[in-house]
Amino acid sequence: MQIIISGRHVDLAEDLREHMEERFRRLSRFDGGVSRIEVTLREEKNRCAIEANLSVRRRAAIHAGAEAPEFRTAVDRLYEKLSRQL
Repeated sequence: MQIIISGRHVDLAEDLREHMEERFRRLSRFDGGVSRIEVTLREEKNRCAIEANLSVRRRAAIHAGAEAPEFRTAVDRLYEKLSRQL
């Protein structure tokens, strides 16, 4: 599975990148057809937003987003949304 992480106006710390990769690799448990995940982070005033697009074999692409005061919380919320959709 290919995981692409990018940030807009965000300095992406290595520990946050590792946390995100660990969480999103778990999505293959729900559907082994997940081939690519594109994640975009952005920070606006007092909130952190994160969006993801999943490419899944034999299915339409899946899109979800989440917001929270911290990126780690937003990542966890996004993971929950994506796992429900899969």
